[in-house]
Amino acid sequence: MPASTVSSKRRRNAVPCSTSGRPTIGALRDYERDMIEYGFKAVEASKRQTGGDQLVHRPVLGRVALAAQRTFLRATDRIPPLKRRFEAGLYEVRGTES
Repeated sequence: MPASTVSSKRRRNAVPCSTSGRPTIGALRDYERDMIEYGFKAVEASKRQTGGDQLVHRPVLGRVALAAQRTFLRATDRIPPLKRRFEAGLYEVRGTES
């Protein structure tokens, strides 16, 4: 069930609980349970979609790759010529101009 459906259903249930005397804690518990369930399902769907065979999913090499990616992005953010070139590349890939 999509998160918006779950959250809107629980929201509708939470409003009457505040006026009818139903315990708010119970309504929040129900909402949290649904959101946790939805979150785990979303993660599993994402894993199935990506395949899980990317470098970042490997125990040691994944951490090295992630550190290299973060270093590159931090450097790109702090070095103006590199940042301009990176941004220009993004627009080329997307097919639009700045």
